Amino acid sequence: MTKLNKITSVLLSAIMVIGIFSVIPFVAGAETKGTSGSFEYSVLDDGTASITKYVDNGSKTVDIPSTIDGYEVTKIGDGAFQVCTGLTSVTIPNGVTEIGSSAFYNCTGLTSVTIPSSVTEIGSSAFWGCAGLTSITIPSSVTEIGSNAFSRCTGLTSITADKNNKNYTSVDGVLFNKDKTKILVYPNAKGSSYVIPSSVTEIGYGAFWGCTGLKSVTIPSSVKEIGVYAFQGCTGLKSITIPSSVTEIGSGAFWGCTGLTSVTIPSSVTEIGSMTFCDCTGLKSVTIPSSVKEIGWYAFQGCTGLTSVTIPSSVTEIGFEAFSDCTGLTSITIPSSVTEIGGYALGYASSGYVHFKIKDFTIYGTKGTEAERYANDNGFKFVEGVAPVEPTEPTEPTEPTEPTVPTEPTVPTEPTVPTEPTEPTDPTEPTAPTVPTEPTEPTEPTEPTAPTEPTAPTEPTAPTEPTAPTEPTAPTEPTVPTEPTAPTEPTVPTEPTEPTAPTEPTVPTVPTEPTVPTEPTAPTEPTTPTPGPTVPTPTPTNSTNPTPSDNSNNGSNNTNGGAGNTSVAKTAGKVATGDSASVAAMVFALILSAGTSFVLLRKISFKKH
Repeated sequence: MTKLNKITSVLLSAIMVIGIFSVIPFVAGAETKGTSGSFEYSVLDDGTASITKYVDNGSKTVDIPSTIDGYEVTKIGDGAFQVCTGLTSVTIPNGVTEIGSSAFYNCTGLTSVTIPSSVTEIGSSAFWGCAGLTSITIPSSVTEIGSNAFSRCTGLTSITADKNNKNYTSVDGVLFNKDKTKILVYPNAKGSSYVIPSSVTEIGYGAFWGCTGLKSVTIPSSVKEIGVYAFQGCTGLKSITIPSSVTEIGSGAFWGCTGLTSVTIPSSVTEIGSMTFCDCTGLKSVTIPSSVKEIGWYAFQGCTGLTSVTIPSSVTEIGFEAFSDCTGLTSITIPSSVTEIGGYALGYASSGYVHFKIKDFTIYGTKGTEAERYANDNGFKFVEGVAPVEPTEPTEPTEPTEPTVPTEPTVPTEPTVPTEPTEPTDPTEPTAPTVPTEPTEPTEPTEPTAPTEPTAPTEPTAPTEPTAPTEPTAPTEPTVPTEPTAPTEPTVPTEPTEPTAPTEPTVPTVPTEPTVPTEPTAPTEPTTPTPGPTVPTPTPTNSTNPTPSDNSNNGSNNTNGGAGNTSVAKTAGKVATGDSASVAAMVFALILSAGTSFVLLRKISFKKH
């Protein structure tokens, strides 16, 4: 019996191996890869090649070949030349139609690149961080430019679009969509001030990203939308006027504008998006209009200069960490209209991923509202009413001015000798000089009035005692488990269904800058209040220097660019997945394997019994 079992096991293993190998040709839709010189490549579905990686050999100039191992090169793959910092010049052959996402990411030494007239798509972040580039020319063939394609090009002074391009145009080195209703890219090194043309209705995604030298910008009343990350990192921007025509301010629009000291949001805006003013450390005052209903995640995080802020009664939601790390803010009044306050939104600072409470932080509001709930759940002091206004410091009295010294009286002039009359008339007697009047004594200066004492703020009312928690209800009796049912006879295996064609594997995308952090879940409320304040367990959230998700600047529309199309190559001599005869053979082999295995197993089982 033991020998029979061994033979049966070997037979079953052989049948299964045969079945697996019969499926491999259908699953192995793997791409053909190769290496030629300093280039690694893959073959695309159309039989052309994509350069997937350049092996940096220290050369300062690179000529990308038009063909490689007999394949025409049509694409520079995602991240193919990323961080080749020693590279100064690249020649892209005519025939390349796509420059992938992050293709030349952080090639800081690159000073010269010519985009051929065959290129139709420039991927997101394609030339990000190419600090040595001073100018770029967009040929007439380009129909799509991904988001941040030229961001952090700190030496870039102009972008020129071919006049025959149907999707893009440029004015004085600034890139627009064709009808100039959307500003797309303002070169980082262009200038310190700029007036946006009145034809513009939208400031595009990251249009002024990283323009550290920009000190002033004028937004016309034609603008309705300020895009995501529009002015991110414009550290030199001191002030900005947002016109009342603007109805939408995108996430991170002014993130990291450390030079901004005050901002007035117009009443046309209904939402302050996530991270809109994040890390504006110089911001001392902000006016939130009564039209705003929602303050998004991290909206004012890290605004350490804020000492007071007024939340209007129109606001219903304050997002996760909206005012975290605002260390100058020690109290705030929350209106009763607010029904949701996110985790760590108020009264917290952080170090890395660890949150801690701001000392003596106080929340003012109406009893029984979200304000009191948040204060109690997080162990903050709650006071019913409105936060007292800090008294203004009395001004110093001005020093009395010194009395003016009286001027010396003027000496009377000598009378003039009368002229000889033409006719012999008697000369008139000269008038006697007038005696000068005595100068008046200067008046005594009045005593300066003493400054009035500032009125003391009214004492806040003492918080009411928290109500005692209700007694927990007794647990219900566990139900008696039912008797297990007898196991059913094993069913005969059904015939395997026809396998679907395998999806083609995607090429791993180049790591982009960290994406905008999603809101971690706020700490859950404890069921029974414990004595003393407890710090909620923080959920780490990386909120530093995220890079926006990919949006493509496609003509008048800003379409998503993503990380670019993945490149999947053909395998030479690969069996076509649509070959019905091969598929039928495969299915038959699988059925035969499964059926044989089942029959043999049943025989062994019967013999044992």
